[in-house]
Amino acid sequence: MASDLPPRRRLAILPTPLEPAPRLSTAWGGPDIWIKRDDLTGFGLSGNKVRKLEFHFAAAEGVGADTVITCGAVQSNHSRATALAGARLGFRVILLLRHSGSAGPPPLAGNYLLDILAGAEVQFITPAEWEHRDRLMESVAAQQEAAGHRSWVIPEGASDPLGMWGFVLAMRELADQMAAIPGKPAVIWHAASSGGTTAGIGWAADQLGLDLEIVACSIGDSADDIRTKVEDIWTRACASTGTSWPQPRIE
Repeated sequence: MASDLPPRRRLAILPTPLEPAPRLSTAWGGPDIWIKRDDLTGFGLSGNKVRKLEFHFAAAEGVGADTVITCGAVQSNHSRATALAGARLGFRVILLLRHSGSAGPPPLAGNYLLDILAGAEVQFITPAEWEHRDRLMESVAAQQEAAGHRSWVIPEGASDPLGMWGFVLAMRELADQMAAIPGKPAVIWHAASSGGTTAGIGWAADQLGLDLEIVACSIGDSADDIRTKVEDIWTRACASTGTSWPQPRIE
């Protein structure tokens, strides 16, 4: 099914391993727990974030962009991964980072420090401005266009019908790995926030006809918010690919 993927700029070392966690399984009283080690993608401490960026940077190259614009919190892993990927591939990177600013600039530490070391330009936006982040990024792109640069805008978390393909590919990897394990997997748990990971996993599960439960775990957004984000990505993906609505069980 690789032929159905959009153009991809390979940055990660894939597939990542699927490892058993026997002591954790015992501590929790079973069932057997396995962990998909997406912290081992091998690209600049970027973990699973690089999966979506492989497709976005390929698209940016395809339109001749020299600048990539995205957004996130001050300590955003996605923004840091974008800055590092941009440095690797020769793109200018502009980050709109959410910061209250009430106590001055944030400490130059963690992901924010790595953003700067990677050469990214950082612009801080307030929590109120964050509500209009897509419009603000388009405004920055227009300013860059006027200055002679061609920009590619990546939404929060690269969570859109393009970034989704990073986790379609991840789910296909996981399906192959699960097939080599005796017994039938019962549940796949994963972290959820901006919806792209959940959308990709669910899309691939539907494609592959996998009969298992998929649970998206969010520490911030409500289940209704995550569902709305995923359904929006699926709707746009169906429109762009001419495929039908996926029917995975996502809770």
